[in-house]
Amino acid sequence: MTQYISGRMQRGFTIVELLIVIVVIAILAAITIVAYNGIQNQARRASLQSDASQATKQIQAFAVNNAETFPSSISSCPTPTSTAICLRQSGDNTATYVVDNSFSPRSYCYSTTASNGDSYYTDQSGQVLPGNCSQQSCYAIQQSGGAHGSGTYWIQPSSASQPMRVYCDMERAGGGWTLLMTNPGPQTLWNSVTYTELNAQRPSISQGYSILAHANAIKSNVSGNLQYRIDGEALGRWGGVFSAPFSTSLQSTSAQTVATLTQQFDSWTLDTTPADGTQALSTTVPWISSSYGITTWGGSGNWFGTLATNHSGWSPAPYINGPKTNPGSIWYWVR
Repeated sequence: MTQYISGRMQRGFTIVELLIVIVVIAILAAITIVAYNGIQNQARRASLQSDASQATKQIQAFAVNNAETFPSSISSCPTPTSTAICLRQSGDNTATYVVDNSFSPRSYCYSTTASNGDSYYTDQSGQVLPGNCSQQSCYAIQQSGGAHGSGTYWIQPSSASQPMRVYCDMERAGGGWTLLMTNPGPQTLWNSVTYTELNAQRPSISQGYSILAHANAIKSNVSGNLQYRIDGEALGRWGGVFSAPFSTSLQSTSAQTVATLTQQFDSWTLDTTPADGTQALSTTVPWISSSYGITTWGGSGNWFGTLATNHSGWSPAPYINGPKTNPGSIWYWVR
């Protein structure tokens, strides 16, 4: 548009030019908002990490002065009791704290969460990592970047009313494995109750242990499949990694021949005809037989491929006929 003012020609903005200006302003505004949000997120993460770092210093300092026992509570404020400490969070961060001093190794988990759901946690390892004390499984911890090596972690599958201690193998066969069962024998450890839950608050790779009752809540859906792992004699030996459709129950009381061996440890022959004379681990997903225990046996013939049993004469169960009939210890994992 052109105007004449005081005898001079004045040129105004055209519609196209106005649109260009508006677009430029919008782009600059978007860049500003993104930058501002980025700064906010950085500040929020820094606040969470600071809270978690201060918490682990105070919790572990308390343990040094109290015979390696962690505080029973962090919310004894403003005047903590002799067994507790007072921890305050920054801004609107909220904290979760769980602790178990009942057996060695003693363990705790502290997590702090922002209003947008971001969270960081720390535990007896002393590291500050992304995540919280209520993740579904060891695999979920690994995927969130919260793994710090194999050992005790805290999770809260949907089947548990509160966080529970578990043992995670974060190193072998890709890591992210939650221990479901340890069977070092003797057979008197096992019965219809202990097959699914034994020393559930005391995860151990050397003592009898089972949290099979939580297996279906711990399993992860990876491209439509769940994965489980079985070891015999030593971790990462005489067994392998299996996959099965995610809908498969790990607490079934009947045989489900739907598993595929995806990684084998050591040299043994997979029994692909488990229904008529099992000699080893098979394509049957471990199930609970009232007569034989936790087994990959198919239901008739021999019952090798068994992970835990209360039948006498085995050390600790009839596992792989021949090379490892009695492997000494057997472990069962899920991710």
